[in-house]
Amino acid sequence: LASQVSMLASQLASSASASSESASAYQRKCESLTADNKKLQAHIEELEGKLGTVATALDAMAAEQERIVEAATKHEKTMAACTKAHQTIIHDTTRQETLLEDAAKEREQIVSILMRQAEDAERTMADREKVLEAVKAQENDIMTAVDERDAVVDSVNKQREY
Repeated sequence: LASQVSMLASQLASSASASSESASAYQRKCESLTADNKKLQAHIEELEGKLGTVATALDAMAAEQERIVEAATKHEKTMAACTKAHQTIIHDTTRQETLLEDAAKEREQIVSILMRQAEDAERTMADREKVLEAVKAQENDIMTAVDERDAVVDSVNKQREY
């Protein structure tokens, strides 16, 4: 009976030792997992911060793109107005040249033709004033276009900084 008790006590001690080792191993595993979890949480927070920075930069780039598109649209409208004014100038200039050639031919004719020449000359002067006004308007449009182009270039340069 004593040997059986001794054997049972030894088995109980062995079992307790194995249980203690298992509990110790489980405790180490829990501590290791907790440390890993803290590291991962810190890494997640770091990545969230970086993601926030990227999102802010993307928002700024999107806003800058919208400003660039608006400036380009304005520039396109201004250039269309300049083109129209240029066409008017060319048309009026061609017409003036024709009128001046007609006036030179008519000078050689009789007095009634000289009267008609005087009327053509008056029309030509009025047309020249229109051309001068159109030239002044085109100059203003060109200055506006240059300013808008500079704004577009500045916006593009700002975007490149992002």
